[in-house]
Amino acid sequence: DSAKAAKFFAEAQQATASLKPSVTTIPARLLRQYHEAQNRGDFAAVLSLFADDVIFVAAPVCLLSCSGKAQIQKAIAQRILDYNQQHLIEVQTDGNVATSRTDWRSDPTRSAGVERRINIETVEERDGKIVRYTTRGDLSDPQTAKFQAFADAAAAARAKAAAAAKAGATQSQ
Repeated sequence: DSAKAAKFFAEAQQATASLKPSVTTIPARLLRQYHEAQNRGDFAAVLSLFADDVIFVAAPVCLLSCSGKAQIQKAIAQRILDYNQQHLIEVQTDGNVATSRTDWRSDPTRSAGVERRINIETVEERDGKIVRYTTRGDLSDPQTAKFQAFADAAAAARAKAAAAAKAGATQSQ
């Protein structure tokens, strides 16, 4: 619903308005552009920031990794559908790599009973494109740890249900 999305985006922007560190390097600018495009739901703009041979490591879709733009499209689409709002808290660069602490707010985060989580994101840049993107929760943050415990329990329940369904299908054959 567009009213829900507009309200959510406005609340997330207001809550994180003071979290705008200076970004002057190419990898830090790419990370900021990625967040801005994703926050406004601009799928094409998000994909345009990635190299064709990108390596993308992010749960849940690309938990181990996805390689190439074709494989990351589902992950990007899911983030947009989840009203995922990301805002840089701090960013450090070393050459062509930027690492940030990022405030994440989304429907899945709220469904875990937390307002936001903090992720550590790393992007590697080559020729003005993101060639590697990784993210992981900052488990030293209590809300992030609570979210991760919720996500792990949900994944375990899905795996158990899939195994039971597979066992049932095998027995019925």
